[in-house]
Amino acid sequence: MGQGLGFFFFILSCVCLGGPCFCSAHTDSIKPGEGLQFSKLLVSSQGTFTLGFFILDTRSYLGIWYTSDVNNKKVWVANRDNPISGTNANLMLDCNGTLMIIHSGGDPIVLNSNQASRNSIATLLDSGNFVVSALNSDGSVKQTLWESFDDPTDTLLPGMKLGINLKTGQNWSLASWINEQVPDAGTFTLEWNGTQLVMKRRGDIYWSSGILKDRSFEFIQTHHNIYYFISVCNDNEIYFSYSVQDGAISKWVLNWRGGFFDTYGTLFVKEDMCDPYDKYPGCAVQEPPTCRTRDFQFMKQSVLNSGYPSLMDIDTSLGLSDCQAICRNNCSCTACNTVFTNGSGCQFWKDKLPRAQVGDANQEELYVLSSSEDMGKRLYVLHSEKEALVDMDYHFRCSGISVHGMAKGRKSSYLKLGLLIQQGIEKRRKLRSVILWLLLNFLFPRGAEPPCAQKGLWKERTLRVPTARVELVFSEGGVGGQHKSWKKVGRRSS
Repeated sequence: MGQGLGFFFFILSCVCLGGPCFCSAHTDSIKPGEGLQFSKLLVSSQGTFTLGFFILDTRSYLGIWYTSDVNNKKVWVANRDNPISGTNANLMLDCNGTLMIIHSGGDPIVLNSNQASRNSIATLLDSGNFVVSALNSDGSVKQTLWESFDDPTDTLLPGMKLGINLKTGQNWSLASWINEQVPDAGTFTLEWNGTQLVMKRRGDIYWSSGILKDRSFEFIQTHHNIYYFISVCNDNEIYFSYSVQDGAISKWVLNWRGGFFDTYGTLFVKEDMCDPYDKYPGCAVQEPPTCRTRDFQFMKQSVLNSGYPSLMDIDTSLGLSDCQAICRNNCSCTACNTVFTNGSGCQFWKDKLPRAQVGDANQEELYVLSSSEDMGKRLYVLHSEKEALVDMDYHFRCSGISVHGMAKGRKSSYLKLGLLIQQGIEKRRKLRSVILWLLLNFLFPRGAEPPCAQKGLWKERTLRVPTARVELVFSEGGVGGQHKSWKKVGRRSS
């Protein structure tokens, strides 16, 4: 159907109603002949979930989110792989019971193909499920014809299924977004194989939960009083589901960096956890190519204008995680980045790139693949609780004033640490003594004069550290638990 004919088609199809073909819905349901305008919302009967249109990177989508979520993080996106342009769009239920997005940019996007009935209603339930139901003559529900729970995106809600319907072939699985701005199916998927949860990266096993036994998974730490796990295996279907206590809010999210977590509490898989060549519980064994060692990692760095990349792939289904995986396994690749402003596509460099200094012109930020020796010293902050590990990296150059910092963690508070960067330090032992002095005096101020101190050469950075007791450890090299030497430099209680 040609551009702009979607509305015309809908009007013709609803003449049988003998009345207006369109009205704005203000409840939890849409009846045949009614529609939801772009600026309007459906809200479930108890107010738990909201359905409406939203815009990301100039493209429009129809989605569902927790009403109480101030960030409106979407738990389901109807047209994730088929975005529309502009705001001239409506969600319609026509007189035949076909649920579709009507927009001025092309043909209608039908959501319930071959699952329609003339006497039907579309309802947003308090479970977060958006359903089209056939009705009896008295208005009661006869059967469910279509439901959003059969077409998950990146989020598993209580009552949703992961698995397969053996009768219909219906598959229930999660697929991550490409990135935070592009909800199209991305790098990671999450499936149920009958005994355990399996995360895959582009079809290859990336992580598995371990077998579900006695209400717990081998490689997932959860509190039994929070979740109730359900595993079903019969002649009709094989699936996993979970439930929570009445009134509890929960959503399990598979994010674009391979993280898997309940946004309201529990961390199952840390982002990028299985990317290093380390054997974390549940991670699939990844052997580095012969040109790499196990301590190679990506670091976002400012480099001098690198010119044209050595290779570019404009496939918009690729995200940063794909780019890094491709680069890591290509011995000639030294750095990568995405191509487009929405974080899709890949570009790669094969030359060693000079790092930019403060004030340098023609700077460009790339993800540079380096070994720990190239990256410099590494600071680890360990927490007494496994869930709240914090990993902070600070990289120094031995000439010029340069510092790079990263901080990862949960349940963290902000503390400020003045980092003294001595210009012209030539020997590693002096650099090491400066760092150790800073750490010790941050934790236990003693008023000692720092080695190689010069006035005016202080740079302040904000660090994230856990609110509970931490142990600061300085390592001279190595990552992922493989270290040449360790030195404890202090404790802090809060």
